Amino acid sequence: MSIAKALRQIQEHRLILPAIQREFVWKPSQVIQVFDSIMRGYPVGSFLSWRVSPEMIKQFKFYGFMKDYSAFDNFHNPVIDIPTDHENVAVLDGQQRLTSLNIGLRGSYAYRNRGGWSNKSWSYPPRRLCLNLAGPAPENELGLQYQFQFLTAEDLQAAADDVTKTWLPVSEIFDAADMPAMMSLAGKYAVGPDNQTALRMIGQLWDAVHSKASLHFYQEEVQDIERVLDIFVRVNSGGTVLSYSDLLLSIATAQWEGDARAAVHGLVDSLNNTGTASASRETPSSRVVSSWPTSATSRSRSRTSRLRTWRSSRTSGISWVNRCMSLSSS
Repeated sequence: MSIAKALRQIQEHRLILPAIQREFVWKPSQVIQVFDSIMRGYPVGSFLSWRVSPEMIKQFKFYGFMKDYSAFDNFHNPVIDIPTDHENVAVLDGQQRLTSLNIGLRGSYAYRNRGGWSNKSWSYPPRRLCLNLAGPAPENELGLQYQFQFLTAEDLQAAADDVTKTWLPVSEIFDAADMPAMMSLAGKYAVGPDNQTALRMIGQLWDAVHSKASLHFYQEEVQDIERVLDIFVRVNSGGTVLSYSDLLLSIATAQWEGDARAAVHGLVDSLNNTGTASASRETPSSRVVSSWPTSATSRSRSRTSRLRTWRSSRTSGISWVNRCMSLSSS
């Protein structure tokens, strides 16, 4: 399917995230690399999804994709209420890439200014992804050909008189749903002595977003949570993409009575806000455990050691989580 079609499905909550997924953790530079690949016609990888029946939707919690991400106060995926009168599609692998596309084409990314206060909201201004239509990217270590950059409103205003910069907010490409709208963009931004370069870039990005079927999904049809969980663990434990604590949280979430994800993230947020521990938003469980007083962690560390032993002995994902659950209740 095309990028625009996938983002519309995200917008309509027809493409959703299961609770076993971790949250968005990609850095701005990683988002930019995805868009540079898109402009160059490179594949952005395949995606693994799960067709979820109305009956399964009733049994589990599902989340929406991040759109306006803020490292300060908006980094948890929203819980969504999904109608149970039709099927939906849950993403098992590819969330980071899809979220990057959603943020770049529909939303914003608020990260901390260099040297800014970590506990002040004004240190995290919202930034929109923009493409410089005036020419190629300057020489860089990543080998990027196109100059994408996250910019604040003030950045855009300051660059208004710079002849080497013609910044196009990428979200305007998504909003231009048809050819006449795309031509209007060309009339707005393709001005100046090098307007042919700008015209080519606008057409290239519009075509990549709206016309090309560049996103390829493999869809799991079986309505068996244990099978889905096993697929998720196998896909995400083969490399170093997910940490040990990420996988542990995912497995626990699948069999927890209630909202395990909300419970763990609530604890991490509480510790961060009160200053009683140094918890990480990306790998909460391991950091939280390591920050508790020694007197309170001896049994937890013993359990963690045993869990690592079970995993290294290639115990299957499902039997492993059953042992985890029995330990947690002991």
